[in-house]
Amino acid sequence: MPWSFDEALERHADAKTAQHETGEEIVRAYREYGKAQKLYAVALARQILELKRDGMAVTACETVAKGDPNIAELREARDIAEGLRESAKVAAWAANKDREELARLIDWSFRRELAEGYASEPRSYR
Repeated sequence: MPWSFDEALERHADAKTAQHETGEEIVRAYREYGKAQKLYAVALARQILELKRDGMAVTACETVAKGDPNIAELREARDIAEGLRESAKVAAWAANKDREELARLIDWSFRRELAEGYASEPRSYR
C-alpha cells in the first residue's frame, strides 16, 4: 500500500534524524581518535627520550619503547579509536544511501497513489 503524504513525511523525518545522529557520531569518533593519537604519540616520545637518556642505543629506542606495556596499551586504544572512526564513516555513507533510497520509495508511492486515484474515478471525455 502506498504511503500517505503524512506517512512519507514521517519516514523522511526519521531518516533525516538518523543521518544527523550518524554525523554526530562521526564527530565524536574523530575527537576520540584525535585524543587517543595524542596520548599515544606523547607517551611514545617520552618513553623514547627516557630510554635515550638511560643510554640505550638510539636505533633500538623506538622498538623497545613500543614494547612497553603502557605504550602498547595506548597504541591499542588508538587503533580501536581509528577503527571506530572508520566504522562511523561507513555508517554515514549507509545512512545517506538509505535516505536516497527512501526518497525514491516516497516518489514511487506518490506516483502509485496518483495513478490508482485516477484509475478509480470515472472519466469524462467531453
